[in-house]
Amino acid sequence: MKKIVSLFILAIAFAACSKPDNNTTTGNNNNNNNNNNNNGNPNAMQFIINGLTDATIGKKDSAMMALGIKLEKGTQEKVTLSVTGLPANTSSSFSTESGIPDFGTLLTIRSNNAAQGTYPIKVIGTTANSGSKTYDLTLKIGGSVPSPTIGCAIDVIGNFTRKATCTSYNSTDPAKIDSMANIKDQARITGIGAIYPGTIIIKLNCATKAITVDPQTWDVFSISGTGSFANPDSIYINYTVTSSMYPTQTCTSVFTR
Repeated sequence: MKKIVSLFILAIAFAACSKPDNNTTTGNNNNNNNNNNNNGNPNAMQFIINGLTDATIGKKDSAMMALGIKLEKGTQEKVTLSVTGLPANTSSSFSTESGIPDFGTLLTIRSNNAAQGTYPIKVIGTTANSGSKTYDLTLKIGGSVPSPTIGCAIDVIGNFTRKATCTSYNSTDPAKIDSMANIKDQARITGIGAIYPGTIIIKLNCATKAITVDPQTWDVFSISGTGSFANPDSIYINYTVTSSMYPTQTCTSVFTR
């Protein structure tokens, strides 16, 4: 079985590599508990879905499959597509959910911090008069799959609650981490400060999960520090903020989501 790479890798020639369907062109396939009921209608439509493969994605990642729904024989009618068996915190969508073969669609499967594991899922094409056709796939959710454009920044992007503990103040505020367009292994944090909010750039070491905050400034403040995203849902950064106008602050900020 071919493996799907992440959303950020172009889907190449998926239509040429398709999962075998679990139904014969007539009758039932009891071994797979799949139905292709056509009520003995000799004109019942028979179709196939090309481009389906097993998928491997990260915990906060997406994958795409370019599908082709092709008429084999019979009277054309609408086919409606669906996905079942997805684990919690995952979702699926089709760019075109239904149509009359031949037609194409893009299936996207998304994980929003789903539990790691291997899951059996089904892609189903259903018709009003010609029964349904079911394809068994395997969805594997593992660690993050680095993006070719932003690298392991894919681990940390999102909305967070930031709790800052500093020399002379503590605070809890919202914060956001964005990727840097087409710059690998870096991210932008908005809301690093508390009394002194600001935006900083962090560098990410994908192998060690370490964060480096190179010396940088915003407004009248200078900041530098280090941290870790070993747990991308609980990121911490130790840093020092200096200014000619305010007391120096040594802080630890923890970003949770």
